[in-house]
Amino acid sequence: SFTPDDNGINDVWFPVFTNVRAVRTVIVNRWGEVVFESEDLEPKWMGNWLGGDYYVPDGVYTYRIEANFVDVSAKVFQGHITLLR
Repeated sequence: SFTPDDNGINDVWFPVFTNVRAVRTVIVNRWGEVVFESEDLEPKWMGNWLGGDYYVPDGVYTYRIEANFVDVSAKVFQGHITLLR
């Protein structure tokens, strides 16, 4: 979980990888709408809708991360994020 309330503590959600060469991260709300999407190697979500000025409401969001590693292996990570303001 994270609390993007601009108090400087736990304001950003991000996965941490080592030896990764490509990453695709998608976060969706409970209706399956994409609220965050990134192909950055270090994706960071601040709780805003698709990088805009609108912030999503408190709730549980689902993430899917497709990671390709330097040893040519690949792995999919899935889980939930709780956002609280």
